[in-house]
Amino acid sequence: MHFSVLRGSGFLSLRPGQGVRFEVEPYPAGQDGYFFRAHNVTGT
Repeated sequence: MHFSVLRGSGFLSLRPGQGVRFEVEPYPAGQDGYFFRAHNVTGT
């Protein structure tokens, strides 16, 4: 996951093992072989 999809205020980071919530959006095949990607990611 790229840091640019994290949502929140201040310095944005996730700890190893931290839970997240996210939305899934369709993504053109070819990048890493996946047809979807996460966006609007927030830590829980």
